[in-house]
Amino acid sequence: MEKIKTLKQVKKLHRHKKLLKKIPYDVCLIVYGNNLIFKDHQVAITRTPTNHQLSAIELAIAAQNLLIQADIKKTNIALALPSSELIATKLKLPAVGVNQQNIKSVVNLQLPNLLPGLTEQLLLAVQVSSQNKNTFALWLSAKRAEELWQAFNDAGLLLSCILPRSLVALSGHTKELCQVYDEDDDMITCLEWSPLENNIQRWIQVSKHDCDFPELNQQLDESLSKFNDNKEQIYKKDIEHWQNITVSPMANNYAFFPASMIAHINNKKLKYKKLSLVFIAMLLIASLAGGAYFAKSNQQELEQHLTDLRKQTRKASQLNMEITQMTEKFAIIQEFPKQDIVIVLAALNNFFPKNSWITSFKMQEGTIKLEGYSPEPNQLIEVLSEHPNIYDVVQSRDSVREKNKAAWKFGISFKLKGYNTNYQKKYFIE
Repeated sequence: MEKIKTLKQVKKLHRHKKLLKKIPYDVCLIVYGNNLIFKDHQVAITRTPTNHQLSAIELAIAAQNLLIQADIKKTNIALALPSSELIATKLKLPAVGVNQQNIKSVVNLQLPNLLPGLTEQLLLAVQVSSQNKNTFALWLSAKRAEELWQAFNDAGLLLSCILPRSLVALSGHTKELCQVYDEDDDMITCLEWSPLENNIQRWIQVSKHDCDFPELNQQLDESLSKFNDNKEQIYKKDIEHWQNITVSPMANNYAFFPASMIAHINNKKLKYKKLSLVFIAMLLIASLAGGAYFAKSNQQELEQHLTDLRKQTRKASQLNMEITQMTEKFAIIQEFPKQDIVIVLAALNNFFPKNSWITSFKMQEGTIKLEGYSPEPNQLIEVLSEHPNIYDVVQSRDSVREKNKAAWKFGISFKLKGYNTNYQKKYFIE
């Protein structure tokens, strides 16, 4: 029984590793005290005395200098912020009906009870917990995230995401519960991470200023005593502890994305969709042009051959037989079905909604098959059905919603009017 239980845990761990988010950043810059760290390079920042935290501009300038020092060209950046910039709330989620797709909506509905009286807009990072276990949600000021993104953008840098520093230190290979002790001049943070659940199980966060009070210090000691010494423990208490570390991919599941970064990603996707449509149109136009040239060339060759045959002094029966054969071959080109593909593509480009896009375009015997993503696939079928050059519009596959995507993956097929459906049967019978 113990072996079976262990095997189930290994399978579950492997399944969670597959779910780790892949976020496009090349370097992770770590904020520790008044320093910005990358591998064995660091830049000291002079904090404005009136500010309780490093300003966005100060961090952007430091990042610029740090990348120059490390000889790294323009790149996508993840910024690891200390726990003093975050808010952690303990969650007790419903036993059923909560998954990774709807958990943020569920938690946001609980926000007035989790953080009563707080009116500032917050960004949320949270992971679903199975077996009705407790977990923690992390919150970051949306205004702070936006200020950081704009400051980095003004410095010519792309801030892809913001990560909790304490999670960056996690071991990426542990199969058991892992505990992190993260301490700097302002804050002490202790967390317990479950690789099986792929989320935070415990989170203790105490200001160093509060530790000066005996009662609060005693409460901290009592809370820390509940952590199990037998579990893997990671200590980060000095600046040297953050140098040359391997950033844990598990931190990606608690990444925060500024609103401008999300807009930047959506704009890139939109440009890619437009370029894809243009490429498909150009490819089809080139194919049609090549086909027309081929047909014209063959027509000229056939006409010349017919002329040469008439001039030859052969027997009438043999000449008539050859002329008949050449005429039949010429008919294949003359009767080649016309397909207004350019008109259809132009129409697709005009009436396709901006929130829908095509990932596959296939044409065979007057039938066109499309696949792509849209929040309302049925609306696309209605619009296509109204086009004067299109008929027999049907759904070629069931629409499905993939993980981490708001749109439905659809499949639609339709036929072009004017296509000679008997052409294939007449000239290309097996």
